[in-house]
Amino acid sequence: MWKQLLDFSEQLIALTRDVQQNKEALKAHGEEIKEIRRELLRLTEILQEVRFEQERASDNAAHERENLMLCLENALLKFERQEVGDTIRVTVIASGATESELANTISDPEMKKAVVEQFRVDLIPAEAIARAIAYAVE
Repeated sequence: MWKQLLDFSEQLIALTRDVQQNKEALKAHGEEIKEIRRELLRLTEILQEVRFEQERASDNAAHERENLMLCLENALLKFERQEVGDTIRVTVIASGATESELANTISDPEMKKAVVEQFRVDLIPAEAIARAIAYAVE
């Protein structure tokens, strides 16, 4: 019986040691998992920034194309004005950024915030544009 008790005690000690080693290993793996989670969050943030920058670059490209088209239109109108002489009056009203409800139609909150912060600065009131048009057609 003493032999069985001694064997049981040795097994209990071995199991206790194994449990302690498993706890330490689990703790080490837990720290690794936490580090992986932090890295994943950081990569997710980077991807979101890249997506935002890509969308902004696309919007900027569209804005640049629009500006080029306005410059071309302006040049064509100037040419027409020179060709016609004084018989026809040609006026170009290129208002730039104008107050409107356009930003309210953007459904993506991040994009809406970016538009409001970056493009909705120093806006010309719509009434001022209306007055300029009324003056031009008088």
